[in-house]
Amino acid sequence: MVRKGVEARAELVVALRVIRTSGSPADVHRNPGWSGHSPGVPAKTALQVRLCSVREVDAAGGTGSDVTVTFQISEKEFIRGCQRGYRHSAHLPVLVPATILIGLLAAINPRTHHSVVWIPVALLALGYWPWFVLIQPKWTFSRKASARELRRITYSEVGSHHQGETYTLDRPWSKYRGVFEYSDMYLLRYRGGNTNTLPKRAFASQSDEESFRSIASMHVKCHFLSR
Repeated sequence: MVRKGVEARAELVVALRVIRTSGSPADVHRNPGWSGHSPGVPAKTALQVRLCSVREVDAAGGTGSDVTVTFQISEKEFIRGCQRGYRHSAHLPVLVPATILIGLLAAINPRTHHSVVWIPVALLALGYWPWFVLIQPKWTFSRKASARELRRITYSEVGSHHQGETYTLDRPWSKYRGVFEYSDMYLLRYRGGNTNTLPKRAFASQSDEESFRSIASMHVKCHFLSR
């Protein structure tokens, strides 16, 4: 198993070098030491080749630096992760005060007192954020089946591979915007203001957690707690 892992990693290194030097993912397929590429079959992109390589290495026993966690997130962890993730949104510090101000102005403006228009405006502006932060995460967890699935995530030098019961996806580090550490979890923020919640209990050992921190800090801005 160890020998297979070493051989797979060697093939991955060769593939990465080919991608960097040639700039053409098709060259990887034409490399006899990598894989046969049949004419007429579209070549994979460089990113797809690298992520595919990581999965093959993982299946062969891992490279020794990859970190794999398997867990099923609880409702409490999901809600807490969402609420903490909102704090790191670049838009909320502006949108929250703005909507509250609009609601207050609509409520106290004498010109609107003779119209019922200000009532839904005020209610929407003042009530949207409490609903969004306090109620929406719980509603999402109960309605979104994939949020409750057992999941397996592998973090490597090229990104993360997510495998759930009904879904699979690859996310390169270039799409992540930051990692935030809390006492009980890590939040990985990516494009669009969304976050992934990674409970610390998911790590099989302290060394796995340290390896994750090392991999993440090499690719994105990390906000770790002092140790």
